Amino acid sequence: MALFIDLDNTLIINPLGRYVMPKIYRLAADIIGKGFEEVAEIFKNKHIERIRTGSPKAYDWDDILYEVIGSRERIATNFLEELKRVCDKAVILDKASEILKILREKGFYLILSTNGLWKYQECVLRETGLIEFFDEIITPDRKGCIKSSRRFYNIALEFSEKISVGDNIVFDVYYPKLYKLKAIYVKRSDYVNEIYGQALGIRIDQIVPDAVISSLSQLPSAIEAILSKRR
Repeated sequence: MALFIDLDNTLIINPLGRYVMPKIYRLAADIIGKGFEEVAEIFKNKHIERIRTGSPKAYDWDDILYEVIGSRERIATNFLEELKRVCDKAVILDKASEILKILREKGFYLILSTNGLWKYQECVLRETGLIEFFDEIITPDRKGCIKSSRRFYNIALEFSEKISVGDNIVFDVYYPKLYKLKAIYVKRSDYVNEIYGQALGIRIDQIVPDAVISSLSQLPSAIEAILSKRR
C-alpha cells in the first residue's frame, strides 16, 4: 500500500512561513512603497491566481516575489537564500520520525506528497532527517503539477490501495478522494482550508475524510481501520 504524506503542518512546521515570509514581505514593501499587510495580501492573491489555474509555480515564492517587485535585480536576497539560513529552525510535529519508522516497518510505501517546491523542501527534509524515511518524493517542480491534478498521484509502482495523509482538507482530502484515493485528515487549523475552499469553489463542510486524526500518533491505527474495511 502507498501512503501519500504531506509535509508542511503535517510532519513539520516549516521556517519558511514563520521566519522567511515576514522578512521578505517587509523588504518587498519597502521596494514598492506599500505597507506590510498590503504586500502580504498581494502575495496571497497572486498565489491564489496560480492555484486556480493549477500552475506548478503556485508555490514558487521567489517567482511571485519577482513579479511583485518587478525584477529580481531590485532585491539582494530571496526566499530560498533566507530559508537556507533558518532551515535548522524546522520543528518536527508529533514525533513524526518515530511514526514514519513504524509505517516503514509495516511495509508501507511512503511518498512525500507536497505542494512545496523541491528547492524549498530539500533543506528542511535533510535538516530534520525525515528524507530518509521516504521511498519517493513528489513536488510540483518535479511532477509538473500540484495536488489538484490527477497526474500528481500517478506513480511508477502499482498499488491496490493509496491513502493520502495531510492537514489541508482541500489538497490532502478533497482532490485525492476525487481521484479514488482514501484520505486521512490531520486536523490542525481551518484557516488555510477556508482560503483554498473559497478560491476553488469547494464546500469544505461537505468534504468527508475516511478518517480524522489530531495527532500523528493516531495515524497507524487510522490506516489499519481503513484497511480492515477492505478485507
